[in-house]
Amino acid sequence: MIPKRLRINGRVFKITLLPDDSDALGLMHGDVGEIQIKPCDDSFVTKDTVLHEAMHAVRYMQGREDGGEVEEDYVRSLATGVLGILRDNPTF
Repeated sequence: MIPKRLRINGRVFKITLLPDDSDALGLMHGDVGEIQIKPCDDSFVTKDTVLHEAMHAVRYMQGREDGGEVEEDYVRSLATGVLGILRDNPTF
């Protein structure tokens, strides 16, 4: 299930859905406090996308510059890795 909002570093980011024809799985719009997600049938992929975009929002709220492809690689690996840890260790 996709939450309707996330509080990230004191700011509420609303979560909305991307159109089905979107090429992106997710987008983060820090200027308006919005994360857009394209849901899919695989719940792990959807959760991974939400966490991925939330990590972009964390960086945005910390005032960090857009890191381009380096940031994308960093966020991608951490989001998937952290989600895997949480899935494989439910008592954590």
